[in-house]
Amino acid sequence: MRGAVLSLSLLALATVAAAAPERRLTVVNDAGVRLQAFYIAPLDQDSEDALGENVLQPGAALTLDLASTACLYEVRADFADGRILVLAPYDACKEPELRLSTVLSRGREQR
Repeated sequence: MRGAVLSLSLLALATVAAAAPERRLTVVNDAGVRLQAFYIAPLDQDSEDALGENVLQPGAALTLDLASTACLYEVRADFADGRILVLAPYDACKEPELRLSTVLSRGREQR
């Protein structure tokens, strides 16, 4: 009986582990401007707006479940004031928290 309970417990743990996201990224909008759209995908892959119909207000944060084990991503952030920030490559393994005010100073800004 104990063996059956242990087997079921291990199976439940394996199921939970399999359902867990591959990688998480927390985006902190401390840039002082509303974030209109946020795109992230492994390098050389297409991405969709992770915010969908939503926006990320100044001071707010969002944790994204990334569907890849990749470390290097291309990131694009579109702000309400018209600025567009592009980071490529962005290493989500080294920096699992992306603070937008910090990266605005080191990213490629487009208009």
